[in-house]
Amino acid sequence: MPLLDDRDIPTPTGKSCWDRSTVWGILRNPAYAGRAAFGKTARSHDVRPAASRPVRLAGKARSTNPVTIERDPACWIQIPVPAIIDEATFELAARKLADNKRFAGRKGTVPSLLKGLLACQRCSYAYYRTSNTTSKHTLYYYRCLGTDAWRYEHGARCDARPVRADQVDALVWDHIMRLLSDPTLVQDELDRRVSQLRVANPATAQRTRLERDLTRTSTGIARLVQAYQEQLLTLDELRARMPDLRKRETSLRAQLDTLDAHLVDQETHLKLAQKPHKLPGPPA
Repeated sequence: MPLLDDRDIPTPTGKSCWDRSTVWGILRNPAYAGRAAFGKTARSHDVRPAASRPVRLAGKARSTNPVTIERDPACWIQIPVPAIIDEATFELAARKLADNKRFAGRKGTVPSLLKGLLACQRCSYAYYRTSNTTSKHTLYYYRCLGTDAWRYEHGARCDARPVRADQVDALVWDHIMRLLSDPTLVQDELDRRVSQLRVANPATAQRTRLERDLTRTSTGIARLVQAYQEQLLTLDELRARMPDLRKRETSLRAQLDTLDAHLVDQETHLKLAQKPHKLPGPPA
């Protein structure tokens, strides 16, 4: 990124400051090697979305929108396009990214209670863990992303100071232990979340959409048959249109059956969660 910034090369959106994720996306895009790919991602209702900054600014804990996930490269639809780099260079970059991912995992060996869970109250950016090594020991801190001037085109967006990880972890852990010592509070929270899941269940909304599509497809089939009976369509026209509708109807029914089985399993888990559980007492 410093090399691109020093050469005054703008990002695809016209910014002067490059982010690592932008470069990461370019290095993984096969279009640069002459293979434009479509269908690389899919929307899933089963994956829990992350608490992004816009969601936190809106006062929500989690987004209700479906999550975009990566599909298997074997399922991509690829078409040839003019190549900017050769295939060998693209594969070399892919191997380098894989090596970086494998070796970077060794850096996160120190456990951290709140890693990936904290957000800044001032700017709503997430906190990340960093460290400062002295001559005697290493101190870990939680730092706001908004305070990193190098990440943003116009400098830092927040002036929040880093906080000691060991102090915040101890404070939160003590609070959790006090909550767990009161079974009534735990059961009330479980009941609240179960009720919330029943009301705002993405699978229920998905089932409603599938039922609506199935109704439309069945109506279309009935109208085709009626049109043939009234001699508005020939037999060849009926045979040409009917297979696609029948195929779609079968697919929708199969999706509904799968979703119903998933909802039954989910309801069973919710009923188990509503049962009062006896929490273990403190060790003697």
